[in-house]
Formats: sequence, C-alpha cells, structure tokens
Amino acid sequence: MWKNFFCQWLFEGVNINLKVDKNRLPFYLWQAIGKRFVLFDDVKGRQHSGSNLTPGQGFLNLDYLRGHLDGHVEVQLEQKNKQPISQIFPPGIITCNDYKVPASIKERVVGPINIYPSKHWDIHPMNVTEETIYIGCVLHNILSAEPEVHRHISLKVSKWWRKE
Repeated sequence: MWKNFFCQWLFEGVNINLKVDKNRLPFYLWQAIGKRFVLFDDVKGRQHSGSNLTPGQGFLNLDYLRGHLDGHVEVQLEQKNKQPISQIFPPGIITCNDYKVPASIKERVVGPINIYPSKHWDIHPMNVTEETIYIGCVLHNILSAEPEVHRHISLKVSKWWRKE
C-alpha cells in the first residue's frame, strides 16, 4: 500500500512487475512512459544455498533490461496500438529479499542497501502511523495543507520537542 503511494503520488512514478515471461516484459514497460521514477518491487532471483525463498525470473529480466538500467541512452517503450516512444528510462529502486544479485546488475545499480529493524523500534515513544507520516510530509512541504492545518501541526511538533 505505502509503496504505491510513495511511488505514484509523491514521485510521479510507477511500480513495474518483473515476475513475467521475458517475452511479455516490453508490454509492462510502457507504464514508464513520461514517469519520473520506477519501482521494481519484490524482484526474485536465484536463492542462496539453504534458503527457503522461492526462485523467480526477476533478476534475469532485469539483466535483459541493461540499456534501461544504465540510463545513458534512449530506449524504445511501446504501448499497445501506438507508435513506440524513445526516452531515457527513469531512475528507480529495486527491492528484493535475500537473493543472489547477478554481477551484471551490481555493475549498474548502487547497493545493496540492507535494512534491518532497529533494536530501539519497540521502545520508541512515538509509533509510525499514517498520521505521523502525513505530519512529516506536511512539515517538509511534500504535501500541501491549509494554513490552519500547517499551524496546528507546527504547534504540536513544538510541544513534542519541549517534552524531550
């Protein structure tokens, strides 16, 4: 839910599914036409030995999209019943579980960035909810809000700071 919100609404992006056959992949890439950001979510690949993750074709499909990932040349993106469009493929994020990332992908992306839960997460006095994310987005001018709402949020935040 949140990944689609951040990807589509905040970054004017799209979530592209790579869990398809390589021959059908160009029909999914048209979604990137005119977008500023791409999310390749839950990409599957070859598993490490002893892993119980299900293997998939995601990283093989990404390897097939080398020109798209490089971002240096225009690629052809085609939409059904329309002329192909040439554009530089937008930057993006690849999320996956603990799969083997092929060397050809590692050459073209930055990372991996391993994210682990903090040991302080459970004892933190403020839980992350939809409201706290909204407040953070309003304070950083990512989301617009009425002046009265903005003033109310600013007063609440200043009270939080005084308590600490």
